Amino acid sequence: MPILLYNNYEQLEIKEKQAKGEFTPHRNQDALSEALGKSDHLGRARGFGGVNVGVKRAFGKATSKPKSDHETIKAQLREELREEMREELKASMKANLPSILESMGLSTTLPSTTPSNHSQRSPPRQIELPHEKALPSELEEVLPPFEVETTCQLLLKDPESGAMYDVASATAYPPRENEVCHTVSLLPGHLKVKIQKVPDEFLGLPLPVPVPAFEIEAMENAIGTYVQWPTTLIRFSVEATPKVKKLKRMSPEMIFSNELASGLSASRKSPDIPDTIVDSLSQECEWLRTFVASMPDGDSFEVILDGTSFHYNENGKIQVDKNDISQFLRGAKLNISIIQVFMRALQHELNSNDKASKVGWLCPDTTSDTKIKSSTEEVNAYIFKAMNESVKSRNEFVLAPIFENDHWMLLAISVKNCTIYHFDSICLSLGRKIKMKTIVRHFFTRYKMCGNRVNRKEPLWKYVECAQQKGGLECGFYVMRYMFDLVSCCNDVSDLEKVCTSMSGDPFTDEQIDEIRDKWASYFTEHCV
Repeated sequence: MPILLYNNYEQLEIKEKQAKGEFTPHRNQDALSEALGKSDHLGRARGFGGVNVGVKRAFGKATSKPKSDHETIKAQLREELREEMREELKASMKANLPSILESMGLSTTLPSTTPSNHSQRSPPRQIELPHEKALPSELEEVLPPFEVETTCQLLLKDPESGAMYDVASATAYPPRENEVCHTVSLLPGHLKVKIQKVPDEFLGLPLPVPVPAFEIEAMENAIGTYVQWPTTLIRFSVEATPKVKKLKRMSPEMIFSNELASGLSASRKSPDIPDTIVDSLSQECEWLRTFVASMPDGDSFEVILDGTSFHYNENGKIQVDKNDISQFLRGAKLNISIIQVFMRALQHELNSNDKASKVGWLCPDTTSDTKIKSSTEEVNAYIFKAMNESVKSRNEFVLAPIFENDHWMLLAISVKNCTIYHFDSICLSLGRKIKMKTIVRHFFTRYKMCGNRVNRKEPLWKYVECAQQKGGLECGFYVMRYMFDLVSCCNDVSDLEKVCTSMSGDPFTDEQIDEIRDKWASYFTEHCV
């Protein structure tokens, strides 16, 4: 009893100190525990009376210890070490690469990876070509003149023994003026080739002209795609060499002259088309060639583009000259005006069949990479206006031929489904990076901010397994064929999905391409001249 009274008395004293602010209870350390002299056992359960008692009220705010930054420091050290190793490796490769390439008989200067401008191309960088005297004597005549794509063998030199090895079978493409390969102008003394097959023992060899921007640096990366190859390291078999008119042997520098690029021994001056192509023209294309040949040099055709169809403020005008038609008839890479005329032809056909509201169009001149670089705001404004007008016109989808990095592609855009179907006749394994992807994403963001509803939160980009071209210049014809097939087969978005999933990667037949050429030539001579 005396002990209990003493504790009660001491507890009362502590309570008075607490009232005066001389004692502050903390968690279990209250007046009773102080009077009893008991230590606070933080790991034991404790009761606390009252209503709506929470953890903080009963036990107070927990004091958190600062976390150790040991792991952060370790991560920083690891990253710094990796960066130092990367820099050392880059310096070592940069110092040793020229000597390795020189020992293999290859160029010691790499091309610039800056994309070439379609309207203004800088001259190719001059490089040191492999010395012909270092090659075997049987390779002195390895480059006969040729006009069409030709099978060949690609060679590389063993840096130790100096022997030449066949490292790949490929298709070589005839030299053309202003030819590019993966957005880079061809180097002097080089040809554009498409590698078909590489033996296993040569898969790891470096390419004579790598393309780091597209991660094409070794032979194994280049299978099925295009690269530059020195003419002195290309061998044509006698059987594979096409029969053409005999010309005197030319040096690697001479084969890139404008005379050869414009067509060998063309008999007619306007337009400049080789005889072998003239003989193969259909009736429609032959009439187009004959009509254009009668025009004075320097003249061009003015073609009106409907402002409503192309979403202009007023009707637009384009010029189609002899050079544009010559490229079309020769099967070269097409100018924008040729695509615009074909879009007008398809719209004319839709109007005739009372299906004018089915398809919307985006002008390829306004969506080209040159236009995007020079006036991004103008392109964004045009896309927003054109897409909104297409929705109001109840278009099922919008077709947008785009020209980026010297290559034609097609986008089929469904605004309602927030889906973009990407048609590319030269598909890359990782997908091609295009500027229009950012432009289209920006449109959908603005479109939803204006209160419009679509079926997806983010645009869905679908790469269609479409027909793949065999050569390096047919991309424009393939885009026109894509558009023709979609306009002919699709009445709504569900049809578009079915057509896209049913396509294959097989190249278009000559008959399918000729059908497009004849349709263009017939429409142009009947409605545009």
